[in-house]
Amino acid sequence: MARAWLAYNAIAVGNAADAVGDLQAVEQLLGDNRSTVFLPELAYAYARSGRAGDAQRIFDEIEALGRESDLGVGAWPPAYLAIGDEAEALRWLEKAVEKARNHEPDQGYINLMNLRMNFLAGPRLEEPRFADVLSRIRGD
Repeated sequence: MARAWLAYNAIAVGNAADAVGDLQAVEQLLGDNRSTVFLPELAYAYARSGRAGDAQRIFDEIEALGRESDLGVGAWPPAYLAIGDEAEALRWLEKAVEKARNHEPDQGYINLMNLRMNFLAGPRLEEPRFADVLSRIRGD
């Protein structure tokens, strides 16, 4: 986790190229035990660091895992952001709003909270359409 956050912080402050080595190290450390909690953020981080091919590769892995089990609503917005599908990211964020409103548990809430704090300083998340829906994902 520490290595992932080193990469995320590098991306957030504009040193995306410096983050790639840490992202690759995270993948190596995960090995065959690739927790679905890390994968959406890893894909999004690769995309934010200009590594579209790696983002797509991780997205494909997420999709395959999603066919086998429920990854949670929160896993999908960063995954779709990673491949540039903003419409799907927003659609899944709206589903997350509904789940949060209904106090339903979700395996992907950590991904949503990281998006809410814009952990990778993604400019899209500052746009009104994203900022609005993210502001509506909250507990009470």
